[in-house]
Amino acid sequence: MTQLIAGAVNAFGSVLSGQSKQQMYNRKAADVRLRGRIDAMNLQFKASQLLSKVDSIMSTSLARSMVGGGSTNIMAVQTGSLKHGVRDYGIIKDNIDIQMGRAEAQAQDYIYAGEIAVRDSYIEAMASVVGGHARQSQIGYPEFGKTTSTTGGSTGATYTGSSGATYSSTPGYSGGYTAYEPGG
Repeated sequence: MTQLIAGAVNAFGSVLSGQSKQQMYNRKAADVRLRGRIDAMNLQFKASQLLSKVDSIMSTSLARSMVGGGSTNIMAVQTGSLKHGVRDYGIIKDNIDIQMGRAEAQAQDYIYAGEIAVRDSYIEAMASVVGGHARQSQIGYPEFGKTTSTTGGSTGATYTGSSGATYSSTPGYSGGYTAYEPGG
């Protein structure tokens, strides 16, 4: 009976272990998502700095053109800076999307790993219960409702069942139990 109890305790421990692993993986998934958002915010900040720089270049070139600079050169500077600024801004926006997608994919991997950990813990729990049953079967189950008594001087045991039948084992007898009828 103790083997069954040990198997059940091991099974319970396996399930708890699997659930704690799932919680750990869920926390890792949340951390990865947060890290992805932080990286995306940093990239967004770079994008805003880039737009600010393009705006500065364009306003400076516009101011120079008003003072009397060559209008063709100013238009070329404005067109070139706007073209490069828009291209770089598009690259940064694409990097934001890639970073967020990568973070979400990694978070989903962690969530799936947590689900697998729980599934494996249930399989391990079943194996513990079945193993406990197998070990107990080898040892033998106690017979409930029967009393055990030994006769003085002999090493045999006498079992009295709930129906009143008496069973006795004799030392050296390899055949098991010898059955006696009630009262006889």
